[in-house]
Amino acid sequence: MEFDVVSIKQHDKSDFSGGMRNLPDGTFMMTGLPIASIISSASPIQTRDVDGLPTWAKSDRYDVTVKPPANSTQEQIRNMWRAMFADRMKLSAHVEEREENTFALVLARSDGRLGPNLKPSTLDCSPPAPGTPRVLRFRLRHRPPISRIAAVACSGRESS
Repeated sequence: MEFDVVSIKQHDKSDFSGGMRNLPDGTFMMTGLPIASIISSASPIQTRDVDGLPTWAKSDRYDVTVKPPANSTQEQIRNMWRAMFADRMKLSAHVEEREENTFALVLARSDGRLGPNLKPSTLDCSPPAPGTPRVLRFRLRHRPPISRIAAVACSGRESS
């Protein structure tokens, strides 16, 4: 299964606007953003880090429009993204787990209270399940063909 429509164009360098949106018919539009902004959406798992992308994938800005067939599921759409990246950009990727240095934010007060200007997070900061891959590695061999036609805290999941 593949997208009905795929358009990838280099963004006008004099235009500094950008964003993403989904239309009611399922069309996804990304304007003025690096390709790296949508690569993680094609991942088979939720990822925190994308490693191994070339500099242009993080800096050059593109306008991307894709339209999936009607009634496509989210899983089918992720598969369409992966197929599009593999076909158009010769992307190869794998998921791996590895240990990395991190920082721990700990309470300094002995009574366990937060300072007057701090509020508890609404994010689920529990560690991922053992064996959950944490890094998605990519290798892009080609820039996308041009045609005419902040940091997330914790896991990024809202806690309930």
